[in-house]
Amino acid sequence: MMRSLAQTALAGGLVLVPGALATPVLAAETTPAADSAFSGLYLGTFGAYRAVANTVDYTYTGEATYTSGYSPVSDTLSGTGHVSNALSDIGLGFELGLNAVGDTGLFLGADLRAAVSPMGGDTAAEGITGTFNCTSCAYTSVTNWTATTALADARVRFGVTADDWLIYVAAGLGLAEVRSEDTLRATLEDETPGLTIIDHSLLTGWSVGAGFERMIDDHLALTFGYRYADYGTLATTPAVALIDSMQSGSATMERHLVDQTITVGWAYHFH
Repeated sequence: MMRSLAQTALAGGLVLVPGALATPVLAAETTPAADSAFSGLYLGTFGAYRAVANTVDYTYTGEATYTSGYSPVSDTLSGTGHVSNALSDIGLGFELGLNAVGDTGLFLGADLRAAVSPMGGDTAAEGITGTFNCTSCAYTSVTNWTATTALADARVRFGVTADDWLIYVAAGLGLAEVRSEDTLRATLEDETPGLTIIDHSLLTGWSVGAGFERMIDDHLALTFGYRYADYGTLATTPAVALIDSMQSGSATMERHLVDQTITVGWAYHFH
């Protein structure tokens, strides 16, 4: 009968303690860690506040033909210009990533992110300098318009999870799109010849950041992040549009862009 009782106890998942046959002890059950909610593929969207510092140095030259009195006159307009402006705006972005969480709660992830924003504006009164070197200039003026409309990231994230929280740091490569127009005009007699320097560039650089996330149910997480990106200095030969009596013109440009972004959003985890 003891053998039959032991077989029944084993079949029922009970552990019999010697000397206490009447007190069965249930085997311990393993509960999955809550941290595993961050593991696997996820898709998210976020709102982004962007602050961009844009610095441009350029050189230019052009030939203008105009009438002085009754005689045609040619003059060479050349010089240097500098633009330093700060832009900010709110945009919308999306992200796709893959995460892994270890038994100790250590976190490793990789993601792709992209965002767009209607950032831009006329900054003629802010940080614009420029000169024409010409023999007959009576007045010079410089205006600028700059827009950064898109950014993208490929990042690696490292962090730690605890309960429903994730805290991480990130590093990766960044991409930014920039459009700008710099218009320079001089007064020569009754005419205002000039150049508009037109640039459309894609800049690449490095990015670092940090953030945290909190799971609010089995699949959905609220996200918050900060990102700093430096795109270095890009040298380009922009297009040039001639104004009034300008007959020819050319320019070179060096642009340096720094971008800081704060994001708030959500992510859906497929697990």
